Amino acid sequence: MRVFALAVLGNISKEESAINTSQSQQRRLWRNSLLVLLILFSLAIILSALTFWSVLSQEEHPFSILKAIVRLHFEQLDYSLIEQTGEIKRYISKNLSGNRFAIIENYMDDRGWQLQEQLGSVLIFEKEDIRIGISTRQFTRHYLLWDAPVLR
Repeated sequence: MRVFALAVLGNISKEESAINTSQSQQRRLWRNSLLVLLILFSLAIILSALTFWSVLSQEEHPFSILKAIVRLHFEQLDYSLIEQTGEIKRYISKNLSGNRFAIIENYMDDRGWQLQEQLGSVLIFEKEDIRIGISTRQFTRHYLLWDAPVLR
């Protein structure tokens, strides 16, 4: 009887050790997989930063611009405010293929301003005999930066 009990206990301990070994292998596999994903994610971020840094560093506040671009896409906006300094608001908008100034024209039209003319990269708007200009510049082929005066 004693031999049988030892044999049964021996089998149980072998099964328990096999289960423990299997669980530790699963944990190790999970940890290694997580480590590989973390390394790949880090490399993707570093490569993205290196790729876009030259574009972002051409302007004064690159992280504000990046934040505005992210807001454009996640909130599905036509334009996004980057910053306001004194009497000027800087916006970024998507560069539409047909008419790249359409978003700016809609923005000003909603505020009662009518487009009068375009002088190079400056759009001239008029309202009640007051004329203002909005300067624009291509940020990338996908985005347009524009500076608009604070409208009262």
